[in-house]
Amino acid sequence: MEDLKKKAKLGVLGEIRGLASKLMQDGLSGKMQKVMVAAQDKEGLKEGLEKAKDVLDQMPKKDEELESEELLENSEEESSEESSHEEESLEEIEQQIKELQEKKLALMKKA
Repeated sequence: MEDLKKKAKLGVLGEIRGLASKLMQDGLSGKMQKVMVAAQDKEGLKEGLEKAKDVLDQMPKKDEELESEELLENSEEESSEESSHEEESLEEIEQQIKELQEKKLALMKKA
């Protein structure tokens, strides 16, 4: 019976490890970039490395990417907030005011 429990636990742990590994790979797949340089001699390797450096220099810096993503997210949030505020009707606002006034009176009675 102990062997059966041990095998079951090991099986579950193996599945968990596999799932965690897959999740980590999925999370990194969009963020990782790869450069490979192959050549028959040193001169070819040097040329390949120079080309790789040129490509890297042309890529946007990480800070610039993050900044542009944040600006985009902020503008999307602001536009969704504006549209949700516009959708509130006058009746809903009046109901909220009434509820707040009732809460205020209840707090004043306690004090």
